[in-house]
Amino acid sequence: IGHRLFFTEQALNNFIETNTVREERLEMKLNEYRHSASKGNDWYNNPSLWIYRNLLGVKTETTPRMGMGNSAEFGCAMGLFLKRSDAEIVKYTTDHMVQQFDGEWFDETDKVSGIALNLHNAIKEHFPDAGVPHLYQSYKRHSLSNLEHPVTTVTDFEYENMIVDTKATLAVPSKPREDHVRQQSLYSILLKKPATLVYASHKKSAVFELDEETIMMNYETMINSFESLELFMRTVPNIKTFKQMIPLNTDGYKWNDEDRKYAKENWNN
Repeated sequence: IGHRLFFTEQALNNFIETNTVREERLEMKLNEYRHSASKGNDWYNNPSLWIYRNLLGVKTETTPRMGMGNSAEFGCAMGLFLKRSDAEIVKYTTDHMVQQFDGEWFDETDKVSGIALNLHNAIKEHFPDAGVPHLYQSYKRHSLSNLEHPVTTVTDFEYENMIVDTKATLAVPSKPREDHVRQQSLYSILLKKPATLVYASHKKSAVFELDEETIMMNYETMINSFESLELFMRTVPNIKTFKQMIPLNTDGYKWNDEDRKYAKENWNN
């Protein structure tokens, strides 16, 4: 014997209205969307992370490791732009880190000033004639004929004839990370300047200049990621379908414990 479902007119209207609002919100999010290297890398590596960050309205809090990167870059900038002494860089960097977390102290706080110093010294030693950067944290928007949405770039240190991107880490790699190479390759082509990645821990540093072949190959990978994402945007009608088509994958360092728990609890809702 079959079962009949009875809806009041008000309940049916509420159902329609709720789903219409959801579709309108999705459309609004996508209309306002801007490509970036980090978003393109999220889509390339883990589409469910892209959905979580861009469609579910969840803002990830700054972790100590993220804060370490922000403060190390700030301290490096103090040296490059204002020619502060090592002692001043140590003070400004540590203060910046402490202020980010309202006085709370982490293991990263102990190391961040050493990272800032190593970033600064690596840039000055590798590019002794570069002088003072022209731009810091420079935001630009680029329109490409093959993409519906614009691409944004935010460079760390931009000189007249090159881009230098700094990466704070606790373990300096023997070669640059692939997602970092894709990011800087995108920036290099769009800004028409060669790009260099500078890694530093509190113990040592490493500098990697990207060659033209590497830049072109990884630029194409980023553009392909953007094109794939836009096709998915045009094809999928709503957030629910997005989540049904993409399995949740919370592996990897980009998920903190709170986001991982929230995603697992809400992905199928």
